[in-house]
Order: sequence, then structure tokens, then C-alpha cells
Amino acid sequence: MEKRIYVGCGLTHAPEEFRDNVDRFKNALRDSGHTVLDFLGLVAGTPGDVYRHDIKRNVATCDILVGICDEPSIGLGIEIGSAIERGKQVLLAAQEEASLTRIVPGAAEEEWNVHFARYTDLSDLVPMVDELANAT
Repeated sequence: MEKRIYVGCGLTHAPEEFRDNVDRFKNALRDSGHTVLDFLGLVAGTPGDVYRHDIKRNVATCDILVGICDEPSIGLGIEIGSAIERGKQVLLAAQEEASLTRIVPGAAEEEWNVHFARYTDLSDLVPMVDELANAT
């Protein structure tokens, strides 16, 4: 079932390889039949434009938010909190070896619509997103 997916992640200090992996993951979700909403990124628009686009458009209209938590990001935290408050399905994920704040897996213990996964490759998350899409 096609769903609107918003993939959020830390970009500001992320290496290019990480950003490339996120782009490949988003394309894999598209290949799986989902509509993927894109963030403005690091250069387009003003800070206000980024907030309106990413929170008021993407988070507000997505069916599922996938938060890739490998890179530290206050912006991603705002997106995750906004998605949880709006009752969205949320998949929080981090690489197996990524150092992670305990609040991320803790959210999955407390909130019915929040799920947490560790992954080796971002492509590991596609079946998880498909499963969430089929359950909602």
C-alpha cells in the first residue's frame, strides 16, 4: 500500500557518504511503491522556509516518519517530537555501531506508534517501512 514517507536525518555535520546512503534509501522506498517527501536540505530557502517545509508540510502530511538517528541533530529531534505529537507512525533507526542517546529507543518503549531498529545497511529498513505501511 502506497504511503507518504518522510525520511529525516541529521545533515549539518553528516559526511557526504551518509547523505548519499540516505538518498539511496529514499529511492529504494520509492521503488517499493511509496511517495517519499524530500526535505529542503542545507542550502535551499531561509531557516523559516526549512521549518515550514519540513514540519508544516512534510511531518504534517506524512503517514510515516523514518528518523535516521546516526548523526546528531536538533532538527531531527524537533521533527520526531512533532510526528509523535501528531500521532504519526514513527520508525527510529540507527546503525548497529552508532552511539545513540537513550531517549531514542526509550521512545519506542513508551509510545505505541514509535518503533526502534538498529540496521547494518539502510536498505534493511525498507521491509520495516513496508510492514508499517501495511499495518496503518
